[in-house]
Amino acid sequence: MIYLLDTDTLVYYLRGRPEVTQKLLRVPIENLCTSTVCIGELYYGAAKSQKPGERKAEVDQLKTLLNSIFLSNLEMEKFGYLKALLEKQGERLADADLMIAATALYHNLIVVTGNLSHFQRIEELKVESWIQR
Repeated sequence: MIYLLDTDTLVYYLRGRPEVTQKLLRVPIENLCTSTVCIGELYYGAAKSQKPGERKAEVDQLKTLLNSIFLSNLEMEKFGYLKALLEKQGERLADADLMIAATALYHNLIVVTGNLSHFQRIEELKVESWIQR
């Protein structure tokens, strides 16, 4: 199984949440990845934080540890399909989440997120949470 780590999971890791850190240590690094969408969201959070330089350095370091999947036209085709499908069903999901979901579906990955309710709207998407609430 290969896991696509969502932005919130990466933030929990950076903030030292033990359950996330322990799970990450048990999964081989080659079975972990993220999306460039998540990296962008992390840089956004860093830029608006109280310590933008420190937070940016954390994101820079994290990028060296994880493979990042770049969105191609193929993932964006899946994104367009998902967005239209959800709108027809009267559901809306943020474009960033849809891009992450499209990436996971195209590459057959499991999305690891604390936002299960967002991603569970997409029936064929595999999701897990490593966050204890």
